[in-house]
Amino acid sequence: MNNPVVSIIIACYNEESLLKQSVAEIVATMDASAYTYEFIFIDDASQDRTPELIREICNGQDNFRYLCHAENVGRGGTVTEGLRLARGKIAGFLDIDLEVHPRYIPQLVSSIESGTYEVGTISRVYDLSWRPLSLLRTVLSLGYRRIVNSTLGLPLTDTETGYKFFSRRRIMPILDECQNRGWFWDTEVMALSHQAGLRILEIPGPFVRRHDKKSSVRLFRDTLTYAKELAQFRGRMGAPSHVGAHNPQTRTEPDFAGRISGLAGKVTGITDRVREFSFVNKSEGLAGASTSFLTPRLSLSLWFSGLPTWFQSQKNDIYQQLVSLVTNLFARFERYVLMLATLSILFVVTFLSYHALIISYPNYEPIEKVMALGLLVCEIFFAVNGIGYIFWITRSKKYKSFNDQYLTKQSSSSVACLLPVCDEPIQTISETVASVSAMRYENKQVYI
Repeated sequence: MNNPVVSIIIACYNEESLLKQSVAEIVATMDASAYTYEFIFIDDASQDRTPELIREICNGQDNFRYLCHAENVGRGGTVTEGLRLARGKIAGFLDIDLEVHPRYIPQLVSSIESGTYEVGTISRVYDLSWRPLSLLRTVLSLGYRRIVNSTLGLPLTDTETGYKFFSRRRIMPILDECQNRGWFWDTEVMALSHQAGLRILEIPGPFVRRHDKKSSVRLFRDTLTYAKELAQFRGRMGAPSHVGAHNPQTRTEPDFAGRISGLAGKVTGITDRVREFSFVNKSEGLAGASTSFLTPRLSLSLWFSGLPTWFQSQKNDIYQQLVSLVTNLFARFERYVLMLATLSILFVVTFLSYHALIISYPNYEPIEKVMALGLLVCEIFFAVNGIGYIFWITRSKKYKSFNDQYLTKQSSSSVACLLPVCDEPIQTISETVASVSAMRYENKQVYI
């Protein structure tokens, strides 16, 4: 294919487990659009079968090309190389794990092709995971956004997303100025694009973290590296102008359809959370969290029983006395520990949701603000349900036995039993909102 409209760069590193499925999903999205396209696969010295799979995928495909590195050069270097190889007048990339769905590609391409924007990107809308590491990564990511915005004065909500498309003619001079070849490249290219006056479109898109894939991001080491590189880049850029950074009228805003899609994604995320923390199969719930996670299984006595086998075999008097002491102390103060933990979760969820849905996009239409407020009320309700359940169950004398069967059996008496009652209608409503929003979004028509 000589002159495709869109060039899609796929940077790969140890992606054998999901490469074929993800490529098929992107191809289906592009085939359903009106755009001609090409794929450029660049393997960054993977240590698994990724290069072999890339060759299989590209075999016999005229619009598929690939390049394999002998040594790892980093995210920024890999994507930059792909952009230089691109033949399309619009070129971009997205992370192959598809934690943000490829359905947004046609809208980003359309906005650039029309000349309205030169850069199109996704602003990730997080569904807070209750897994500690995932929650930590989410909080660090959102914190990094705030630091970048205040340090560089950018009117953007998410510079780090691995989902960006560019007018190739306009982005090539910017690439010559980019110095970083690692993960910080994303922030650098967006900051330089803004500084050069390129018009940037941000569309909020639900971010669904994949727990079946090992991330190539090294959490703490890369966080420190980001901080160092941000300080160095800030020195190169000079003092931030803060143009549009705190003025709602000059912020880069997604269109109404994109914002509705983002809210629909948030509703779906809340529904997933309800399902996770409802009494399903007699073992789950925030009610939920108390039975299977926060209460007896958070007991330090069980934590001790999970220590390495060599230590368990030492079941001497000191070990037994220590377990007994810790268990008794925890049983005495457990209610307050659990309520404090639940209140902390409530605070984090509410603050991040409020920031993402209201502060980040202050120009929401009234109907959108009402929807955002409704979502916050739902999240507060679920957290309060959990607190009520913890308070109720820890007042029970039988609770002292840490009997899971008893906790589940008696759960119907708790205020938390309202959760499964709410689950089905909320699921139906959220699926309807998401599907209707997607149809209107594809037709580029939005009406309430």
